[in-house]
Amino acid sequence: MLMELERIKRTYPETSTVTSVFLEDYFLAAEIFCNMYKEADGEERSEYYRKILFNFLRQMIVDGIFNNGQINNVHKSFYPKVSAFLDSFDYIFTINYDYNIEKALDNTEKVFHLHGEFDKLAPEYNEDSKYYASHIEECQKNIASMIPKLDHVYSNSIMSWYWLDKYGDLIEPDMQNCKEVFTNISGTLEMLGLSPNNDEHLFIMINQNPNIKNVTYYYFNDSEKEELPKHIKKPVTFKNVKRLWESLK
Repeated sequence: MLMELERIKRTYPETSTVTSVFLEDYFLAAEIFCNMYKEADGEERSEYYRKILFNFLRQMIVDGIFNNGQINNVHKSFYPKVSAFLDSFDYIFTINYDYNIEKALDNTEKVFHLHGEFDKLAPEYNEDSKYYASHIEECQKNIASMIPKLDHVYSNSIMSWYWLDKYGDLIEPDMQNCKEVFTNISGTLEMLGLSPNNDEHLFIMINQNPNIKNVTYYYFNDSEKEELPKHIKKPVTFKNVKRLWESLK
């Protein structure tokens, strides 16, 4: 928590607006709000309220991102050379939940979703999950409460301010496989569209992998160049992402 609060101080000036807040930080604000009432509510009741609030936020945000499925059509607006650029990599790891990269490549084998995907149910809503096997009563209640035609809001999309929620033990085989592939890559890692202000769990895995020799980071503004060295302890080459987009037109 203290590490995240220090990041908050660096990230948001007093002139910040609601629209400038990173998605995960809404969950951090919710956590702080719940902690304010923990003493009065008690540990168990407080955790119950926290889960309700977090689930509400996550499902609302996931539904907004999904946008009635329109998010999966973004690839139709990709610049002409984007597909060839993506195809030049051995592996592609995304923290997005959609399938635009797969559709642009017409290939699913090299794409790994580190934070889940819209078409896969979260373990607590999935009868075939390992979690279900040991939490049958809880999962049956969850499944019974699902709203028809809104499966995407019950997906395994990971959304949290707390990096240990993302970096903790993964018991489901598909997510465990993504993590294992990511932690065993080697050579140069190129990072595109990843904010340095979140996802500390990914930076930890990168720093702990001795086979990653260099990182190329595509930055949007100078503040990202200033923030990244606080998280990545590898040699970094910075490239302007706007120039990349121009080259792919």
